[in-house]
Order: sequence, then C-alpha cells, then structure tokens
Amino acid sequence: MTGEVGNLNYKEVFMEEDKLKYAQTIINVLQAKLNESIALNVQLEARTIVLQEELNSLKEEEIDANSDKTEKK
Repeated sequence: MTGEVGNLNYKEVFMEEDKLKYAQTIINVLQAKLNESIALNVQLEARTIVLQEELNSLKEEEIDANSDKTEKK
C-alpha cells in the first residue's frame, strides 16, 4: 500500500494505530488494577468498621460486668 494521509504515509498511519491500541491496552490494564485496589480498600474499610464495632461492644460488656461486681459488693 502506498499513498499519503495528510502528511503521514500508510505505514506511519498503521504504526500510529498500533501505538494507540497499545496505549489503550495499558489504560485498560491500569483501570482494572485500580478497580481491584478500590474493591480491596472498600472490603478492608468495611472489615475495620466491623472489628471496631465488636471492640466497642466488648469494652461496653466489660464495663457493664465491672459495674455489676461493684454494685453486688
């Protein structure tokens, strides 16, 4: 194939298309990795909240248990 498109010949056009395809592939991979990282962060944050709530509940139970012992004496 010979010819020109603007100031680019067909070989240069195909090379540019290959570069664009490669760049799009990189973008897709990066987007997938970002989505995975965001999902992991959300899961970790949810787990942290649940554990914090459990810890607070245990602290309240301990305080209540100590209060009961004090009242019985």
